[in-house]
Amino acid sequence: QRTKAVLTNKMQKQGASEEEIQRALYLAALSNFCIFIPSEDDEEMRWPLHPGGPLHDASMVKKKCGLNDFHTALRARDPLGVGFDSSSDQLLLLILGLLHWDPMKRLSASEAL
Repeated sequence: QRTKAVLTNKMQKQGASEEEIQRALYLAALSNFCIFIPSEDDEEMRWPLHPGGPLHDASMVKKKCGLNDFHTALRARDPLGVGFDSSSDQLLLLILGLLHWDPMKRLSASEAL
């Protein structure tokens, strides 16, 4: 919640619209789950990430993500501890493949089966 408040305040001071704030928060949340990984090459996605943008060098945005990062993000949101263990790496890879940001790299239904 603190990160959301800090980011919202920073963006409001920069004159961002409510829609821009929601988009930045959405991308940051997806980044935490390794679904959206910022790329300097993608012009459409550069806005909140470019130097001077609200998410540039923000600790809530991951620059690189791996299976371990995804596993850690899931475990952090599993208060009962009944989630995935290291024996479920194949399942986590499947989930990551289905959630991939780029539709060209995302697993299709037939590939998932």
